[in-house]
Amino acid sequence: MHLTALAIAKTGSTEGPKIREGFYAIDKYEGLIKSYQKPFTPTNQDALAASDYLFTYFKGDEILPLTN
Repeated sequence: MHLTALAIAKTGSTEGPKIREGFYAIDKYEGLIKSYQKPFTPTNQDALAASDYLFTYFKGDEILPLTN
């Protein structure tokens, strides 16, 4: 949501095409779960990559990573 607010602030518009251009204009953002470097481009529409996800499970009172 913060990235969307930043994109709107960059363009001063809530029109879809303008927001898209605002996303492309974001160079760097220090987010809660990661630091984003150029999170969106015309060829990359997702700020998160597969390596950003970690699946976990509960075993008793522990949270453990799910491994292959």
